[in-house]
Amino acid sequence: MKFLTDENIGFKVINPLRKNGFDIKSILETNPGADDVKVLSIANTEDRILITTDKDFGELVYVNKLVHAGVILLRLSNDSSENKIKVLKSLFKLHLEELEKAFTVVTENKVRIRKD
Repeated sequence: MKFLTDENIGFKVINPLRKNGFDIKSILETNPGADDVKVLSIANTEDRILITTDKDFGELVYVNKLVHAGVILLRLSNDSSENKIKVLKSLFKLHLEELEKAFTVVTENKVRIRKD
């Protein structure tokens, strides 16, 4: 499974996950400044699940009906890199196979996976 991180997911999060064997690209490396539609398009074209903290992707997926390979929306009360890593590692451990083509909303205490 492959992932693309939005600009709001920093390298302090990405690098430790890469070291754990996850195939993660950052939009900061490939297309910095790309708008949300472009980011979602890149993720879809490369068959990567997008990881973001930007709620606008919900509108793009549900209102505008844009195609996606999967979106993980982090809605964390603690926005630290350490917390993001902890939450993502837990998500991947418990729900990795469910994330493809799903819109997933993750908090510190809850995971909601929606496939439409």
